[in-house]
Amino acid sequence: DGQALKFASAQLQADREIVLEAVVQSRHRAECAFAHAADALKRDRAFVIEAIRTSWRAFIHAADELKRDRDFVLAAIAVDCDALSCVADDLTGDRGFVLEAVQKCSRALQYVAGDFKSDREIVLQAVQA
Repeated sequence: DGQALKFASAQLQADREIVLEAVVQSRHRAECAFAHAADALKRDRAFVIEAIRTSWRAFIHAADELKRDRDFVLAAIAVDCDALSCVADDLTGDRGFVLEAVQKCSRALQYVAGDFKSDREIVLQAVQA
């Protein structure tokens, strides 16, 4: 059970193999085991992307600086579009970002600011993705 990670020592909560296996085991649960990973892993771009491949919910627990990083967020939604559901409003309200996001994943349109859902160019990009 991936939720066992919350009871593991700090050293093991920083162990990449153990954390990734915990994410795999908890991938269908509302609470992702990644919540209990060491902060260093939550800041590790490559590791967070790897965790998102298993469960988009890992993105919820990524370091805040990653969730505000445009390039990282675009990489994350290229892996799993649902990661966009918990991105900062300043990104989902940025037209340039939204255009890039819908090019990577047409479902991104469901997570963007309302005005963009009426933007012809953005919707066209989404339907062509």
